[in-house]
Amino acid sequence: MTAQKENAKAYFDNISEEYAGVYAKDNSDSLRAYIFFTRREYVRDMLDLEGGNVLDIGCGPGIMTENLLKRNCRVWNIDISESMLEKARQRMRFVEGEERAHFRVGDIEKLEFEDKYFDAVLCVGVLEYLSDDTIALKEIARVLKPGGSAILTVPNMASPFALLEKAVIFIANAFLKIPSSASGRDSLLFRDDITDRYYYPWRLNASLKNRGFKISKKIF
Repeated sequence: MTAQKENAKAYFDNISEEYAGVYAKDNSDSLRAYIFFTRREYVRDMLDLEGGNVLDIGCGPGIMTENLLKRNCRVWNIDISESMLEKARQRMRFVEGEERAHFRVGDIEKLEFEDKYFDAVLCVGVLEYLSDDTIALKEIARVLKPGGSAILTVPNMASPFALLEKAVIFIANAFLKIPSSASGRDSLLFRDDITDRYYYPWRLNASLKNRGFKISKKIF
């Protein structure tokens, strides 16, 4: 495992309780919560699927699983963090259809599934933690059935919000020296133990097309 992956694993193991807690409250009382809920709803709306096999890469605390089970899907959830997976398992206890939900530690760059197995692949907030996404995108294309859907989300460098967020993080880390445990600081936003990449949409679209993906929907 690369140093980048090790750092990401350690980070998400450490914040799994807080991360899951944001969704447990089901409210938007913080900037990060608002982003999380908005992203989740966009993904749900974009996925036009009833039944079939779905792979959720970087599933976190399993925030998509219950909705997918209600659609009669079979769901394979993988994450680099065992702590996140445990939160996901707890979340699905006593949920109708939970026997169709599977959880395992997994690596996006080495998906342990057969070729053309999934009707849909979700990859929400994962690609930006890789130093290079070439292998990951090849793996997603490999396990996706012809005509299947892949929904990917990444930070948008062309977004004014992204520029503002980066500026706030830089100021907080470089000048304010606010410890991550300080009251009022959103540690899901001000992360200083890992780095993530921002994407320009047109570059990502070109990269996807070069790998055989057909872009049918996009939200910037």
